[in-house]
Amino acid sequence: MKDCNGKPVEDIIMHSGEKSSEFLGAVNVPIYQTSLFSRKNGSKGYSYTRINNPTTEAVERKLAELENAEGALLFSSGMAAITSSLMRYIKTDSRIVSVKNVYLGVQMFFDDYLKSKFNVRTEYFNAGAYDEFLKAVENGADVIYLETVVSNVFTIPDMDKICTYAKNHDIKVIVDNTYATPIFCNPLDYGADIVVHSCSKYINGHSDVVAGVVMSDAKTIDELRNWERGIYGAIIDPHQAWLVLRGMRTLTLRMHKHMENGIKLGKFLENHPKIEKVIYPALPSHPQYEAGKRLLRGYPGLLCFVPAGGIEKAKKFYASLDVPEVGPSWGGFETIINGPGMNISQERAERTGILRGQIRISVGLECIDTIIEDFKKALEKV
Repeated sequence: MKDCNGKPVEDIIMHSGEKSSEFLGAVNVPIYQTSLFSRKNGSKGYSYTRINNPTTEAVERKLAELENAEGALLFSSGMAAITSSLMRYIKTDSRIVSVKNVYLGVQMFFDDYLKSKFNVRTEYFNAGAYDEFLKAVENGADVIYLETVVSNVFTIPDMDKICTYAKNHDIKVIVDNTYATPIFCNPLDYGADIVVHSCSKYINGHSDVVAGVVMSDAKTIDELRNWERGIYGAIIDPHQAWLVLRGMRTLTLRMHKHMENGIKLGKFLENHPKIEKVIYPALPSHPQYEAGKRLLRGYPGLLCFVPAGGIEKAKKFYASLDVPEVGPSWGGFETIINGPGMNISQERAERTGILRGQIRISVGLECIDTIIEDFKKALEKV
């Protein structure tokens, strides 16, 4: 397992950021479910939970160390973390360069909110084509926004090259690392300025939390604490922070199990005659397999595939599955499917690269034989 500054990642997950001596010997960090800290008997730097809280800070210290960051801030959602990070760098008439097929909420923030409010322009590029990035950024940019792996099309930006370019041209880089988690990638090591995560996904892993986190240098974190998080009020509740901590205890084990199950299912689908295409960076068939090996240490169980025979057969297969839950999220303990290509028009398919009939699956922690058997039965009905 990788080391973070010489410390095994398992040890960071188990113990970093939480000294029992600070909490009356408690093995688990207590939940400081309070809004106010009285100054009467000395509150050791705490006054109001909208600014800071001992439970929240214990989790933040652990997350920062996992991501090789100087500091971290928890937010009430992944979108709160993303929008607050962007607003740290955005001003009127700013220019953003972003990967294409970015998370829909972020795209709406770019194209609707920032454009109408601040005349911010956003240029998109195919994450799998560095030449497209160079073309998108040739007129300058204030912020480059990346996802470690773009979740519906699974393209991988050349993070190392892009961050080097950004440093040479004084452009800030924000990377959403939700897909890979700190277990499989650390974008700050490549030169990113801010890393964000939706903790609702793999970080927590139990489908019972909505949360986000920002990791960066100490100065940026201090500014975000007092301004974008403090002023916007997008602070996480202490109990939610504690649930994130509870979920993180098994992060390493879960991520490797997700990867093991994902690769097994991906290979099964790739070799099945009724599957037209599998899109998964962990497989050598992926066009950016070598880039993934260069930038990532592993992969979670999130992948896409397209059943053969068109959308109607894909819909029949989709409806025949029994084990997976159905919904838009991913990264929890459960296997869950979503159909980004089920009702997509040909025009949108050509514009986004999402294939008609495409199904996305987040492979969970169930016995992989159970999942594969369910897929076999569903494919027999097509």
